[in-house]
Amino acid sequence: MSETGTPRDALPQDARQPQEEWPPRDWRESSRAAGRRQALYVALGMAVIFAVLVVVAIWGAHNG
Repeated sequence: MSETGTPRDALPQDARQPQEEWPPRDWRESSRAAGRRQALYVALGMAVIFAVLVVVAIWGAHNG
């Protein structure tokens, strides 16, 4: 029991209503898709940068 005489695990009156989801389901689903797309862009960008560095390294080795 707490100082007010109510049990510590007593729920507030509004807790009987179902809690709304946070963040909302549609926002989570759209941001999940956006996250995958962003990860794809980052991976493709890294691959392009790596390819450019390989080409520059080969060119530099031949033209030392």
